[in-house]
Amino acid sequence: MRAHEFGAATVREMCAKDPRRTHELCAHVSGVLARRLRSAGVRLLDLRAPYGADEVP
Repeated sequence: MRAHEFGAATVREMCAKDPRRTHELCAHVSGVLARRLRSAGVRLLDLRAPYGADEVP
């Protein structure tokens, strides 16, 4: 896992100068969020509905 930290003012300034960068940033962040939400959902299903369970609570 990699993490990068940027100041909000710097990011807003860069995005204001180049709208294409705004789109790229939003696409990247939304992709990361989607993967994390999917992973969290799978983990919750594994905890609440183990394989072979007859009933799902």
